[in-house]
Amino acid sequence: MSVFAHRVTISLLVAMRMLAVWWLVAAGRLAHGAEPSSGGAPIQVETVRPQRAQQGRVSTQPGSVIPDRSARLFAKVSGYLKEQRVDIGDRVHAGDVLAVIDVPELVEEVKRATAALAQAKARVAQAEARVATARALRDAALAAVATSRANLQSAEASLDFKQKVFRRIRELAAERAVEQRLVDEREEDFLAARAGRDAAAAAIDNAQADAAAAEAKLSESQADVVEAQATVDVCQAALERARVFVDFAQIRSPYDGVITERSFFPGDFIRAAEGNVEIPLLAVDKIDRVRVVVRIPDRDAPFTKPGDRATFQAGTLPGVRFEGEVSRISDAQDATTRTMRVEIDLSNETGLLRDGMYGNATIHLSTASPRLKLPVSCLAEKPANGKAAVYVVRDGKAHRRAVYLSRADENEVEVLSGIEAEDWVVKGQAQPLSDGSPVQVAK
Repeated sequence: MSVFAHRVTISLLVAMRMLAVWWLVAAGRLAHGAEPSSGGAPIQVETVRPQRAQQGRVSTQPGSVIPDRSARLFAKVSGYLKEQRVDIGDRVHAGDVLAVIDVPELVEEVKRATAALAQAKARVAQAEARVATARALRDAALAAVATSRANLQSAEASLDFKQKVFRRIRELAAERAVEQRLVDEREEDFLAARAGRDAAAAAIDNAQADAAAAEAKLSESQADVVEAQATVDVCQAALERARVFVDFAQIRSPYDGVITERSFFPGDFIRAAEGNVEIPLLAVDKIDRVRVVVRIPDRDAPFTKPGDRATFQAGTLPGVRFEGEVSRISDAQDATTRTMRVEIDLSNETGLLRDGMYGNATIHLSTASPRLKLPVSCLAEKPANGKAAVYVVRDGKAHRRAVYLSRADENEVEVLSGIEAEDWVVKGQAQPLSDGSPVQVAK
């Protein structure tokens, strides 16, 4: 054999050996789930078209019914239960007397406070009468002062006149024009007038002293009125307090509702709601409206807000749906359950919903979206940061497409971009695909 032929034989052997190794490697890759090449037999696949979202985002969660309001009624005063006017299940109205506690000592306290108030008012009347008397005396004293001043002016005028006459007569007597007897007479008149002037001045001082005394008496009488009125206020407050405690003996309904709890019967001793008293006399629930308490999971909490439309269906009332809306949210998530408390107010005029009922509440978190949606099984990889991938069939081959998602749940995803409504998307891949793999759509 020539050297050339020997070399060709060796080359063929090497080529055949390399081909065998390649096939063994390829077979090993397929056995371990490696992606096949773009050639080979077509892979059977199922496809779906993206659908337009017909409904917005919704969250359906278990919910329980509680009354719109619930009051546990306790007694403010201690005593024996005299009357029990209602029982469990009775409908009541706001202000209705539901029970009466016998408190005779408080009734007597009201009587005593009433008598004390009447006595205090009488004292006010007496003090006011003394004020009127003192004011009259003060006015009389002031009038006496004015009269005394007028008398003083008259006395001073008379004194001045008689002093002038006396001086003139005395001058005439010095000239021996008149007898000494006339001088003596006019001197007596002058001295009498001066004494009258002094008496009038003294009378003014007396009248002013009397006026000051009358003014002081008036002030004292007015202070007595203030004191008596303060006593009236104290007695009035004591009476009101006694009446309040007597009124506490009547247990009234705070609003329209139904009696849901009764703990005592007539004749039982009722202790005032102090210290460790925990058993209520009665309980009233307002049920013409109820609240449905729902725990919204973490994924839906950011989208839930007051005003969102909601429906509730109780498990014991199949086929009956109650319409309402989200009334309030806690705006905080429980650190243990990662859920947020949401309350839905529902009208309950029919009385079908009752405290403790359980069912499903559906909350519409957003309006319908024009975006495309796909079954979750179309995803070729687990979503991460709002991004995933799907395979689109075109011209008999699978083409890998990156898609961006707006939301995803356990059934479907909503696609922002990456596919069109006319695309056929591979669903539920039975075999691994790669970009460009030949495929055949199952009929």
